[in-house]
Amino acid sequence: MKLKLSLLVILAVCSFSFAEAQQRDTIYADSQRYVQDTVNHNGFQKEKLFFGGNIGLSFGSMTYINLSPLIGYRFSKMLSAGIQINGVYESVDYGMEKDRYGMLGLGVFGRFYPIPQIFLQVQPEADYYMGKTKYNDGTSSGKYQDIATAFLVGGGYSQSIGQNSAFVIMLLYDVLQNDNSPYGNQPIFRAGVNIGF
Repeated sequence: MKLKLSLLVILAVCSFSFAEAQQRDTIYADSQRYVQDTVNHNGFQKEKLFFGGNIGLSFGSMTYINLSPLIGYRFSKMLSAGIQINGVYESVDYGMEKDRYGMLGLGVFGRFYPIPQIFLQVQPEADYYMGKTKYNDGTSSGKYQDIATAFLVGGGYSQSIGQNSAFVIMLLYDVLQNDNSPYGNQPIFRAGVNIGF
């Protein structure tokens, strides 16, 4: 009986020592991984890049095409920034005349995520636009062109659709309200997808 009890005590002590050594090894390995991650995360990381943009299409008496690709970088869980190119073509047939309008622009955006799905966005941009009106009798009015600046502010919702990808909807407003702003005095609704690595 004493031999069995002694064997059980020895076995328990060995098991406890083995479990403690395993736990120490696990803690050490975790700390080494943390140090390695910290070392590897200083500098540019391609997995923090994301691509996407907005697409808008409408056909009929009014043709509207909007292609606005973007590229961004997640600096942290709460902050990302990037560049967006704006491309818009619009043609409206009024019966007696047809207006054609095009816009090409560049914007820089910054997003702040106070919580993971909700973000606030600012986007200053400059847009070059041009257009003309053509009448059904074959004549046309003078062409026009100009550069417009805008400063869009607002917020949005980001729904994850994968590890580094999300469906994004946002509502923005141009606070500058320049006379030649392409956005006018109205809210701007955008929806799109951001795809990461």
